[in-house]
Amino acid sequence: MKDPPEPVEPDDVTKRGSPTDARVIGRVLWGDNPVPNASIVLKDEGGSYDDNLPVLAQAVAGTDGRFSIESVQPGGYRIFVISPSEEYWEWAGTSIDIPVSQKEVSVTLRLKKKLRLLQPPNGKRVNTTTPRLRWSSLPGATRYHVDVFDDETGEAVLRQNTTDTSLVISPPLTPGVRYQWSVNAYNSAGVTIAYYSAWYFTVSK
Repeated sequence: MKDPPEPVEPDDVTKRGSPTDARVIGRVLWGDNPVPNASIVLKDEGGSYDDNLPVLAQAVAGTDGRFSIESVQPGGYRIFVISPSEEYWEWAGTSIDIPVSQKEVSVTLRLKKKLRLLQPPNGKRVNTTTPRLRWSSLPGATRYHVDVFDDETGEAVLRQNTTDTSLVISPPLTPGVRYQWSVNAYNSAGVTIAYYSAWYFTVSK
């Protein structure tokens, strides 16, 4: 994923036509907790974060995670939040639409924290067909969901929930095959609060 764009000075922000009284308000959260100082940018609808579309407006979340973007013209947009630190994944985004008659749109943007996958080491070979997967614990997580895929075919060989921070794979894997695994962490409300994906290992022949 590319690094977030450099901050845009007010004079450089591209406006879409004449501003109106409409505004976009919202909060940046991790689970149910506010994320202060995150950057929020508004872009045209129809592009991903990496499309280098011009920033139409921007804001910074306060200490309570709340933000407000004023004088937004009606239309379709993509709104993105950029992580304030390395603790979280870089960004999250969603589509919003502001009808002509609407003066305010509210949106909640949720960042996810980074889990650390610990075992087996990324890209290494393991000498057993039933390896133990291990990852870091996360405060607030009540369950973890583990996925293991055949990296070549994309076939899922394991999809399992656990409350522990490790899991022994069963049934046995196939020697010589490269596997990809990922972990998602959920809180008691079922909200995804952290994840890590694209971690690889190969079972020795």
